[in-house]
Amino acid sequence: MSIDAMIEQLDEDEIHALVIGAAKGVEAANFALEERHAAPLYCEPALSKMSGAEYTDMFVTFVRKHPEHGKAKISVFAWVMLLALQDTYPCRR
Repeated sequence: MSIDAMIEQLDEDEIHALVIGAAKGVEAANFALEERHAAPLYCEPALSKMSGAEYTDMFVTFVRKHPEHGKAKISVFAWVMLLALQDTYPCRR
């Protein structure tokens, strides 16, 4: 099943659960990197805390903006979440 198909078939609560789970996993990886003084995966502003609905809107908007990622299999869902976070919160080098 593709990410687009998943978005179309699941109800809002199911999509929120998947998006939040993936986002929190990527957030934990980002935190671990920062604790090791390594380059973060994305650079969310310190005072920014997204709600579940905002994470979902960000993810769906990213997939619509980049249809090639919507065609990806759901097995790479977390990777697409990472790309969405990097697109929303790029690191300034």
